[in-house]
Amino acid sequence: MQKQTASELQRTRTLLQGIRATHQSELKKKEKDIERITEKWQKISDSQYKLGQSQGGLRCANVAVVEGEQVGGKGLGFLDVALEQSEQARNHLKDENTFLRKLLLKTVNELQLALHTAQCLLPGNHVAESVGLDSFRVLPSYTSTAPANKYDNTVRPFSSVCCR
Repeated sequence: MQKQTASELQRTRTLLQGIRATHQSELKKKEKDIERITEKWQKISDSQYKLGQSQGGLRCANVAVVEGEQVGGKGLGFLDVALEQSEQARNHLKDENTFLRKLLLKTVNELQLALHTAQCLLPGNHVAESVGLDSFRVLPSYTSTAPANKYDNTVRPFSSVCCR
């Protein structure tokens, strides 16, 4: 019976390690996506700045339309639309990340409960009551505002330059 519990504990540990590895790889993917978007915004910002600084011999009569600030007299410019879409994508990624974290935490707590139940079934074992884990113990590097701070410090300054 003890071998069975030990093997169950080993399987639980292996599952937990796999879940943690999956979580880390998902976080790395999300961070790479954010970095790629930041690089794109940096390039757009640089090119817009250079275009705004250079003076050509000809001046277009419809500057607002050409620069995307005005579409046929009404509506948002393409930079405003692009910024809005990127913020929507960021919020979607944030929601997916929160869902993944909650799923991971639920799985870890269910595995811990199953292990505790198995240990309680062993004769002569007096195991203390199992305490559920929280996200700070399972995912110690997580802070709910870290992604938002990273976004605010990297992408938001470019929006003020791009969308004048």
